[in-house]
Amino acid sequence: MPAASLLYATASERLRQHPPQRIGIMHALPRPELDALLAQAPEYRLQQYFRDFALALNHSGYPCHHQLDGQFDLILINPSKNRRQTLGWIATALQHIRPSGRIMLCLANKHGAKGLESRLRALTGQLISFSKSKCRCMYFSCGDIDHAELIPQWQEQAAMRQLAESGLYSMPGLFSWENPDPGSQLLLEHIPDVLRGTGMDLCCGNGFLAKAIIRQASGIRQLHLVDHDRLALDCARATLCEYPVPYVLHWLDASSEVLPQPLDWIVCNPPFHRQQEQNIELGQAIIQQACASLKHGGHIWMVANRKLPYEKILGQRLAKVDIIIQQQGYKIIHGVRR
Repeated sequence: MPAASLLYATASERLRQHPPQRIGIMHALPRPELDALLAQAPEYRLQQYFRDFALALNHSGYPCHHQLDGQFDLILINPSKNRRQTLGWIATALQHIRPSGRIMLCLANKHGAKGLESRLRALTGQLISFSKSKCRCMYFSCGDIDHAELIPQWQEQAAMRQLAESGLYSMPGLFSWENPDPGSQLLLEHIPDVLRGTGMDLCCGNGFLAKAIIRQASGIRQLHLVDHDRLALDCARATLCEYPVPYVLHWLDASSEVLPQPLDWIVCNPPFHRQQEQNIELGQAIIQQACASLKHGGHIWMVANRKLPYEKILGQRLAKVDIIIQQQGYKIIHGVRR
């Protein structure tokens, strides 16, 4: 049973015994058990920053929000893959939980459940924890906090900040949040500095490529930045706010939603993981969407792990595909649309 399913099933069992009036779910994930849980809740609010999960929840009839709002009797948290981000979410939850309310989390053992439990026990000695299906479920009451001084520390550690070395705005939980990804750095070295017209930074993250391109290319008319993570777009906005080039931020699932078009050029470092699991099809779907967004004669520059099978897809949709370089385990690919 996945951790999210166990979390929802455990909460559902507790609701039958002690029905709360209002439930909040942070990083809400679409699972069959969610239906049974929310059917028992008079009021609920789902929070999700990832576009693909938000779309799936919307399709099931559950509206998603970017923030919690108001006070709750029970808050469920599906932890992030980043520990600091998860602790920041817990600190946020404590601001929205009623005095008698509870906070509940569940995490797979292989994703660091033991470490998270240790951090929670530092917050409260009244933590209740049990294991099932290779996961650990944990919950505690708001009134049982022993070390409230940890809460602002967790918030500060999870907050957006400007990185001293790069000048980028970033935060824990984003892809390669502390330092630019080596693949993106290699890609930047091989993007020409004469880009013009309308372009797109696809899977833009905190805006590393976009910032560098704006600084070195003078002929850009408009720049589109696309990412599935709303928090990444918030950081990209802060990163680019001082630059005069018109840019547009798009919260989109690039694997399934229509992208801005028609474009003169695209730069892209596509993901090949969804959450903690490898998903090669994700990157392939994003590449297909990218090719469709180019003008005839438009260019794409992208970076990928050397082992990922992207050339065939590019070759089916573009007139020209070249591997510019293979280095450090990456390959830089350039393509031109028919």
